Amino acid sequence: MTLNDLAYRPPGFTLAADTSDWPVALHDGVQRLEQALDRGFGAPDMPLLLCAQATVGDAVLNIGLSKESLPGLTALLGSADAAEHAYGRLETALGQPPSPDPHHQLRSVVEGMVAAGADVEITSMVFGNSGVGSGTGLALSRHPESGEPGLFGWFLPNATGVAVADAVAGTDVTDLSALTAEWVTELAAVTRSLERVRRDMCEIQFVVEHGRLWILDSRPAPRSAAGAFRVAKRLADDGIVTEDEMVGLVTGEQLTSLLFAQARPGQHSPAVATGQGVSPGIASGPAVFDAERARARPGSVLVLPETTPADMEGMLTTAGILTARGGSSSHAAVVARGVGVPCVCAAAGITIDLPGAKFRTAAGISVHEGEFITIDGATGTIHLGQTAAGESEVLRHLETPLPVEERSELVAAVDAVLGHADRLRRLEIRANADTAADAARARAFGATGIGLCRTEHLFLGARSSLVADLVRARTAPERNAVLAVMTRIHHGELVEVFAAMSGLPVTVRLLDPPLHEFVPDHAERETNPMLGRRGVRLGLTVAGLFAAQARAVAEAALTVRERGGDPRPEIMIPFVSTERELRPLRTEIETALAEVFAAHGESMEIPIGTMIELPRAALTADALARHADFFSFGTNDLTQTTWGMSRDDAESTFLRDYVDRGVVEDSPFGTYDQAGVGQLVATALRRGHAARADLVTGVCGEHAQLPEAVARFHDDGVDYLSCSPFAVPAARLEAARAALHHRTRSLP
Repeated sequence: MTLNDLAYRPPGFTLAADTSDWPVALHDGVQRLEQALDRGFGAPDMPLLLCAQATVGDAVLNIGLSKESLPGLTALLGSADAAEHAYGRLETALGQPPSPDPHHQLRSVVEGMVAAGADVEITSMVFGNSGVGSGTGLALSRHPESGEPGLFGWFLPNATGVAVADAVAGTDVTDLSALTAEWVTELAAVTRSLERVRRDMCEIQFVVEHGRLWILDSRPAPRSAAGAFRVAKRLADDGIVTEDEMVGLVTGEQLTSLLFAQARPGQHSPAVATGQGVSPGIASGPAVFDAERARARPGSVLVLPETTPADMEGMLTTAGILTARGGSSSHAAVVARGVGVPCVCAAAGITIDLPGAKFRTAAGISVHEGEFITIDGATGTIHLGQTAAGESEVLRHLETPLPVEERSELVAAVDAVLGHADRLRRLEIRANADTAADAARARAFGATGIGLCRTEHLFLGARSSLVADLVRARTAPERNAVLAVMTRIHHGELVEVFAAMSGLPVTVRLLDPPLHEFVPDHAERETNPMLGRRGVRLGLTVAGLFAAQARAVAEAALTVRERGGDPRPEIMIPFVSTERELRPLRTEIETALAEVFAAHGESMEIPIGTMIELPRAALTADALARHADFFSFGTNDLTQTTWGMSRDDAESTFLRDYVDRGVVEDSPFGTYDQAGVGQLVATALRRGHAARADLVTGVCGEHAQLPEAVARFHDDGVDYLSCSPFAVPAARLEAARAALHHRTRSLP
């Protein structure tokens, strides 16, 4: 316990929770304050009053005040009303009229705090409502949007600190003509000093008592996403922080929000319904209630109870997506974030009538197809009519870099942060991309390859009948005829993807179509298709399927090479649970590749790996590693199979109730389950590397862009992350932040 010697802090001391004889230490501390301030604790005349603040919880103010000392406080403040208000706050905090014994009051308050295991800070009360020359305010060491250094904030004459805490704005602190400027000069110096100590822009709560400045609290100042980047860059330019610290002052979530159009304040009409914002940005357009009609009407807002892969073509042309069911990890949310489309899910307040092509809000407002609506993917609100939204200058720059002289402060700040982040991070960042357009965008966003190219996505929409024909084929000629058509499609699409990613790896996942999505009327429809005949099981039971795909990969790579490109394909076998599945298919694929290269007189190294998306695969990773050049952790399916939850079904049925009841803190699909899924990943990494030291490992699920997951993947030694193209910039940043965090924790 020591007296606080910071010049502008109200005098005080701290009681550590483990103080052996805290009542004695408390009494001694109060005596020292009385001597230092020449005032008696709770005395009738000019009473010394105290504030007690535990490590956690609200502060108790005005301790020592009683009916006996009210006249003295009235004289000090010059207001009986202000003194009575202070007494009332203490009475409310204590839950009973204050004891006339000030020491009894203090002991009873501190006893509860110490019993809870908290350190307790005791400070003398200062009063901004002491009349002329007094007041309270909130100061910022920089402008929260531009990052310009200076003194910004508010001052309220003759007011308490509670007014600032309640965000009551007063006169600008830089334009105080009614009061002496001496304390303003002092405040400016304090803010500069605290900024250097905290190494961040500061928000400072202060009180002026009869012209004397007191600092009550300082903390990192709040700021918008754009402000965060400008402030971080300015702090680095001004020498307050290093470039490493600059990266640590911003987040991937803030960066992602800057890629989307934002509405200007007050431009929305009142919200008619609210759901869960799952992909940020503003989308305005005519409501359309069918994916096919949405495909024919680009720029519309697709409104459905929920989406499925069959809706993909329509989803890709929409301005926004609105669903009544689902959540942050539903199909609609995942697709929307992947393609940069605003999305609102779980809009329980609307009733959708698909046959009638309309929806109705809880207030009885009906919206018919063709009528304009606006959704806000950040707030989850739904509005009638159109809302103008500004274009994202950050997105425009990432897609086509602007000349240095044309870059705004914000663009320059984002550029500086990402540039240094790339120098810091160990993790490679790849993208999940299935088309040349997605690949090109991912590369522009800084992806160093494709970690997941889903070949089943080549057969969505009108092409889905090919998957149905393949599964229904009963003879080898029927099957081979379908495979011939599918191979031609594979070749054409992969040529474009390989060309777009020339010089960078492209991991091609072999066919993994949930059959209920591609063959909904199949006579052999499965009861639990997500655990049915998919991935490796399809490759083993449909003769020649994976060999045909491997040949298409090789042929496409050779075509790109002939055109002067540098294709670097990798082949990935999905949904493996045992080496007895992986071993024969690897042999089949290697044979198919060798035949293609022999026929062309060429050679090419094409790694063959597997996805780890089943608990058994993770637990037997050493056996799988003997037949795999790389592992890619599909954390979406690994989470489903670990928890025994269907992602879409859980989101739309019981999961929200689980969260409300505290059964789970959050959806395991929107957070990284380190205790369960994380342990499986760590086990697979350990066993896989024990069996094969040069095993390359990556993550290609939604979790590859979550900050807490990225940090864990970094610590566990994963080599790369693969996420949606729009998440690539954020993943680059979070990978750097993970490297910084790891370095900090590794210091002695």
